[in-house]
Formats: sequence, structure tokens, C-alpha cells
Amino acid sequence: MTLAASASSPRHYNLFDPGMFDNPFRLYNEMREADPVYWCEPLQGWMISRYADCVTALRDGARFSAARMAHLVAAQAPDVRPDDMPFSFRLNTLGIIFQDGAAHVRLRSHANRAFTPRALEAYHSLVRDTVDQLVAEALARGSMDYQKDFAEPLPAIVIARMFGVPVQDRHRFKQWTEDLTLFFSQGVSDRAGAQRAEAGARDFGAYLQDLIDKRRSEPGEDMLSYLIGGESEGRITAEELVVQAVMLIAAGHLTTLDMLGTSMLALLEHPAELRRIQESPELLTNAIEELLRFQSPVQIMHRLLTEDVEMGGQRMRKGQLVYINFAAANRDPRVFSEPDRLDVGRANAKQHLAFGGGAHYCVGANLSRMEAERAFGELFRRMPGLRVAAEPVWRRHGLVYRGLASLPVTW
Repeated sequence: MTLAASASSPRHYNLFDPGMFDNPFRLYNEMREADPVYWCEPLQGWMISRYADCVTALRDGARFSAARMAHLVAAQAPDVRPDDMPFSFRLNTLGIIFQDGAAHVRLRSHANRAFTPRALEAYHSLVRDTVDQLVAEALARGSMDYQKDFAEPLPAIVIARMFGVPVQDRHRFKQWTEDLTLFFSQGVSDRAGAQRAEAGARDFGAYLQDLIDKRRSEPGEDMLSYLIGGESEGRITAEELVVQAVMLIAAGHLTTLDMLGTSMLALLEHPAELRRIQESPELLTNAIEELLRFQSPVQIMHRLLTEDVEMGGQRMRKGQLVYINFAAANRDPRVFSEPDRLDVGRANAKQHLAFGGGAHYCVGANLSRMEAERAFGELFRRMPGLRVAAEPVWRRHGLVYRGLASLPVTW
């Protein structure tokens, strides 16, 4: 039964069509122009897709709450209860991206100190050395699946070394991250998905708890030791410490690897724009913002209404979910001229919502930018003839995250 408070559009948008993974923008553009506030029955929530409405939802934390986990589970998997997935439900409930008000401010301020521009300076050499190593390995092989051999290992190695996690374990926490996030990102799930999420969350948490216990007696110069310091100072609880570590590691590599993959594919599919960067390297910083706008590796994020809200001629009710469509907003012609055209020199590219907005703006955004700028700069310098060698394969990973599984390239 629909919870919509007013007549819904006669149009129906199949958000779960397999073709959506390859190119969702045509449907999102249609939805944004015809039904900018759309009741989606399968999701049991409203999808908003105009830039101005999305900005409103991101900035208005009082009415659009981040504390949404119980409602998401009920909407996406009606046969699953929080008790069926106690660890992953608790982890997500306590996670920084699911907190409001004073709790969010406390956790956010603690995390922010690890990602200030000054703090990130210490990681420049780590990013540089990791990129150089991966490029050298590719050149030595003479071929590369860019997604598997470069885009995936780069952020995983960087975040592992930042946290003092053994680099050889990066494949394990990548799998745990996928298990944990898939349930909450695909839109509609089932008991099997819940069980997989629970197992991934439990194993990830246990792994990090073991490392935390070791760091308490032998602290180092890594991010995990920094988080433990916040616990001893009373800024974070022991349970929140594990949750923060899981969330920062998961977010620190999943969204970045998707951004590195989709951005590279976009440039290789637009050789004239790639040539602009190669001929004018100073364009690269702005090009990364335009690529984030153009591809939006995080496509959609959700909120919970704490009161009735009127938007786009629709009355959304307290207790209903709202899906904020970053991908559609980032191609809103009211903000971006010729939005379906990639333009690495676009003057207002940085207005994109790929990193969210408001109080929940991505804490690791500048780290992702740093990795992308170094990676693309070196690849285009050392592989000037870089091009697609075979059909790319998209990862079937739900509504929230959009990324590649494979991108064979040659040079």
C-alpha cells in the first residue's frame, strides 16, 4: 500500500532495469523534468531529483533526518527485522552518516581532525608512491585492466596504510565492505542480503576490534591510533570507535575506486576532453570536479522526514523516506548548461553534489581528490596513448553506488 499523501504521477520509472547500471542518466533526466518529486512504490519513499530540492534536503537536517536505518530496513526488506541483523543494524545506526544533532557534531568533529588540509599533507607521499608503484607495474606488464589493477588497489592500499591495516588484508576488507553496503544500497533486498550484510559487518568489526586492542598497548602514527586517542579523551565510546573505523575504511576506498573508474572511462570516451587535459595539465583539478558531476559515483542518498514537507507540488509526510538523487541533480540544466556534455573546463563544476552537502558533506572528499589528481596526472603523462581495449563491465551494485567491475585498457 502506498504511503503517498497526494496523487502520484501516472508515469512509472523502472529504477531496477539492468540497463540502468550502464546508463541511468536518461531515465533520471526524464524523472527530474517530469516528476521531480516522485513517489517510488518499490522503495516506499519519495525520490527528489532537482538540484535546488536536493540542496534543501541536504542542508535541512532538522526536517530531513539522517537517522533512517529502521525505516530503510522496513521499506527495503519487509520480511527482515533489525533483530535479524543486529551487528550491521547497530553499526549503521551508530555510524556518522546516520547521526543527527549533537551526536553527529561530536563524531564529525573527531573525524574532521584527521582529514584537515594539514593532516592530509602527511599523505601526499603515500599517494604519490602508491600511484607510481601501480603505474610501474602496469608498464612492466604491458597491459592492464584499469579497474582491477589500478582503480581498486590504489584507494585500498592508501586507506590501509593510513589506518595501519596490513596491506595484504585489503582484499578482505573490500569484500566485507561490499557485503555490508550492498544490502543498504541496492534499494530492495531480502533475507539472504541481510544475512550477507550481517556476516560482513560482524567479520569486519571483529577484525578491527583485534587491531584496536593491539594498538591500545602499542599505539602508532596511524589513523586507528588517532581514533583510539579520542576514546581515551572521552570524545568517542569504545563501540563508536569500532563503528567509526569500519565506516571510514569502507567509505575511504569504495566510493574512491568507483570515482576513479567511472571518471577514467568518461575521459577515454571523450578523447577531445582528454586531449585538453594532456595539452593543459592545469585543467586537471577542475576536470576532476567535472568528472564527479558527470558520473556521480554516489548516485543516491536517503533521509527520513521528521515532519510534513511540501515540495514540487507534492506533500511528503512525516516518517516517509526521501531518496536524494545526486546523479539527476548534477545534470540539472537550471544549474549546469548543457549538462549531458563533459566539459573539463566548466566554470561551475565544483557546484556538484557528488560528495553530498550540508553537515554530512563527505569527510574524505579531499583525500579522494588528491588520489584522483595524482593518478590521472601520472597515467596521462606516462601512458599518453591510453585507450579502452575491450568493452567495460559495470558492477551491478544497486541504486546508491555506481561503478565498474572491469575496464581493460591499452596504450
